[in-house]
Amino acid sequence: MNRQKTDRFVHAGKPIYFIAIFLITSLNFYQYFSVNNSIQYLFTDDLWVLIGSNYGNILEKFLCCSVTSPFASIFFQGLYSLIGSDPAFINTLFIIGQLIPFSILFFKYIPLTKIEKSFTIIFLLSSPMYLNYSVRPKPYIYEVIVIFIIANLYFKIKNKKTITIYDFLLLSILTAFSFVALIGAASCFLLLLMEFINKKEKMYFSKFGFLTFSSVSTGLFFLANIVKDNSLNTFWSSYFMPLEGGLSLKIRWLYYSFIRLLSESDTTNLGFSNFSTTLAILIFFVSILLLIRNEKELLFFVFTLFTVSLVLAILQIYPFGGSRTNIYLYSALAISFGYGVSYLFKFKIKYKASLMSLIVFLILLSNFYNNTISYKNTTNTLDQDTTELIIDGVWACVLRSFLMAITSIALLRLRHLVD
Repeated sequence: MNRQKTDRFVHAGKPIYFIAIFLITSLNFYQYFSVNNSIQYLFTDDLWVLIGSNYGNILEKFLCCSVTSPFASIFFQGLYSLIGSDPAFINTLFIIGQLIPFSILFFKYIPLTKIEKSFTIIFLLSSPMYLNYSVRPKPYIYEVIVIFIIANLYFKIKNKKTITIYDFLLLSILTAFSFVALIGAASCFLLLLMEFINKKEKMYFSKFGFLTFSSVSTGLFFLANIVKDNSLNTFWSSYFMPLEGGLSLKIRWLYYSFIRLLSESDTTNLGFSNFSTTLAILIFFVSILLLIRNEKELLFFVFTLFTVSLVLAILQIYPFGGSRTNIYLYSALAISFGYGVSYLFKFKIKYKASLMSLIVFLILLSNFYNNTISYKNTTNTLDQDTTELIIDGVWACVLRSFLMAITSIALLRLRHLVD
């Protein structure tokens, strides 16, 4: 069973993979717009885009809100300035979040067939965490695509044995958009180094490009340490590997961190999959076994990305687990899930189009019953209903105080007239 047979099925069935993605996206649009008509304003921790949009020049926007992800910050501020309305801004973010996974189809160097890429996109667009953070002015969901871009760049470099100045410039731009790009870049550089050691193959690279990328990375890392709030370490402490407690505690932490990545762990950490935890674990491990057997290059990328992420958590540098900061790992999870499910089409099954229709129908059914997409789902601040109740309560108190004051004055006046 080979890759050509799978591609032949995709082309023979017309754009069946595109129809499948379109159905998933259509359901997402229905679920989002059917419950979000009441959203009127940004929550407290998203108001920075409103503040930043009022600054006139790029430097002020950069210094105002985010020095560790400057391009992402400027992007959100510029988008808000262009739109000017809170509800329209939130809706636009959702639409962008639905569209950007389609770019995966055009990453030609990643060793995935179109059917495998299609299921990768389907699982990404079915992720509760991805969907609900797509309506927030945060870089988290965009980091998934950043990792895909870096993966595509890695496989291109691996084939051509050359890292051009444009490759380094692209990495610099991605790093300026989100600091998480360095995790992806470190994973790929580690893989290239291992290949050089094992195969003794020469790798040509632009020295000026490397200097530019190093300068950007070092500068952002320096700025990140300057503005770092040490209280955040306490907040993220459960997402760092415990340094004490013995091996059993570390294994338990690793197990629960992985579970939190796959499934919902609390009200704001919704997980990669809306399947049951058992089914999600089963699909993931079967997919990894299939990657070990058939696509080792892709397996090494997935494994190295997870390994670098874990090392950063061990060193207490960057959290690992089911939080919003780890949405970038959904790139590896989506690849694994997509590859595992699409492997069914490599068997000699007569009605492959029917099989795909069945799988997509089951995913649609799971999404319909298990996913809710709302701006309220991921906010740690007061929700709108609570805020409105507080505002109503304040006005009620003001009105009550006013009436009591009027009544007191009237009674005093009446007593004066009687006397």
